[in-house]
Amino acid sequence: MNLFSDIRALVIDYLHAMVAAGDLPEGLDFKNVTVEPPRDALHGDMATNAAMVLAKPAKLKPRDI
Repeated sequence: MNLFSDIRALVIDYLHAMVAAGDLPEGLDFKNVTVEPPRDALHGDMATNAAMVLAKPAKLKPRDI
């Protein structure tokens, strides 16, 4: 595994915790969630698309996720 895979696993674990807490609906598919370097290095070391890919199925705004 590499660092990005490790961080992705942590993000997925946190998303499952959000489902358990009732912050996200059950039945969401996390397979399209990625963690990768941002296109612009000024934006940090890692970026995830979790909020964007889950917003529509969760019927929430990305910022609310």
